[in-house]
Amino acid sequence: MRIEKCHEIQSNRMVGIKAVESSSIVIFGNKIFGNFQQGILLTDGTSAHIEQNDVYANFKANIALGGVNSGDTVILRNRIRESRAEGIFLMESGYCHIHANEITGSNDGIVMIDSAPLLLANDICENARAGVVCSGLSFPRIERNLIAHNLVAGVLFRDEALPACINNKVIQFQLTFFLDV
Repeated sequence: MRIEKCHEIQSNRMVGIKAVESSSIVIFGNKIFGNFQQGILLTDGTSAHIEQNDVYANFKANIALGGVNSGDTVILRNRIRESRAEGIFLMESGYCHIHANEITGSNDGIVMIDSAPLLLANDICENARAGVVCSGLSFPRIERNLIAHNLVAGVLFRDEALPACINNKVIQFQLTFFLDV
């Protein structure tokens, strides 16, 4: 199945796009915004090629995936922004590719639990808490990303997470105080 070019998928009570029952879909060139749950939800057993979309302002994660077959997912050159929760949420996900995306202005940029994605050449900036959260038994490869101006942490490691972080640029806010004496 293909969902392609200039569709506006918005203001649904549930999910904008939901893949179920072993489906594999292509989501290309759409605006997906203002949905009450996730913008894109890939349930257990599904995968997708998600490219050049503008995914923003969804109540839960803009993109959420995990489980069997999620390792076949590619998230490429998207603008993922302004979610009340996560830009991308991964739960028990295999080696999916998250490459060359702009992930900005959400609560957390990318959150993974027991997952092993490749995060390559993304701009993960200006999120309210962390740019990337690795928790559980996650072992991602985080390479050549710009992780900048996230309020709490650039990359947060929890539990037994063991990421490989290679050639990333992490910049935190510098606070300047002026005192009137």
